Amino acid sequence: IWNPIPDISCAGGGGCVLPTDTIYVNSTTGDDGLGTGDILCPVKGLAQTITLSSSGNVIKLEVGTHIVSSQITLGSLNDFALTIVGGSSDATQTIIEAGGANRLIYGNSSFHNGSSEAWAWKNLTIQNFNGADE
Repeated sequence: IWNPIPDISCAGGGGCVLPTDTIYVNSTTGDDGLGTGDILCPVKGLAQTITLSSSGNVIKLEVGTHIVSSQITLGSLNDFALTIVGGSSDATQTIIEAGGANRLIYGNSSFHNGSSEAWAWKNLTIQNFNGADE
C-alpha cells in the first residue's frame, strides 16, 4: 500500500517528473489536469492514466474505489501492452466500479488482438458494469 503525502507543488507539474515505468493513480488526491503520474503527483482517473501511458507501463491504483464514468475505448492510441495493478495484494481493497459506464472497456477486434497488445489486470476487483451498449 502506498500513500505518500501529495506534493502541493504539482500545479503545472512543478516538482514532479513524468514517470518512466509506473504511473500512479489516486482517486482521492490525484489530479487529471495537473498530475503527472509520479508517486507524489498521481493522476485521478484510470482513463486519463491510460492516455498518459505507453507500451510496457505499469498503472498502479491506490487502495480504494475508482469510479469509471465513461467506457475506455480501445483503439490505435492505446494499442500496446499495459499492466494495471491494485494497491494491495488483496484484490478486495482496490475496486474499479461503474459510475455511469455500462462497460469498462469497449473496442473492436482490429485492435488489441495480439500478446504485444494485451492488458494484464492484477490485484483488483471490477464490479457493477453490465456490458450493455451505451
